[in-house]
Amino acid sequence: MEDLNNNLNMIFNNIINNIKSYILFVIIYMMKIFNSNYDNFIKFIVSKNVIGLGIGILLGTQIGNFINSVNRIILTPIIKYIENKNSNLNSISYNVFGIDIKYGELLLSVINLIISLLIIYIMWYFTNIESGVVTNYLNNLIMYIGMDETN
Repeated sequence: MEDLNNNLNMIFNNIINNIKSYILFVIIYMMKIFNSNYDNFIKFIVSKNVIGLGIGILLGTQIGNFINSVNRIILTPIIKYIENKNSNLNSISYNVFGIDIKYGELLLSVINLIISLLIIYIMWYFTNIESGVVTNYLNNLIMYIGMDETN
């Protein structure tokens, strides 16, 4: 029985070592491919705006987290206070012909959408160069501080 255990351990160790060698081979092969195509990879990243896409996804995620926090911390307690002090927002419902319509979740989703659209509009408004909001703000700030060199 002990010989069988030793043989199984030896077979298992051989299999693990073979798997490690294959993984190492694949990693070395991938590095060789990457090194030979490094310039093409950089051209792909720049031409397809991969970095901009990544930044957009990150910003979208963070804005979503912010909006969820605003709903959870500010809006949910206000709605709970207005509706019923002891109720859970998900359980707020209205009974129509024996069907419970949970409008608490729907209300939070609509508020979520409105806040999201408002934040996107504010970001667009302040970053839109054609509207001149940022330029006008900076010009007024320069004139207010007295750094205007035209006088």
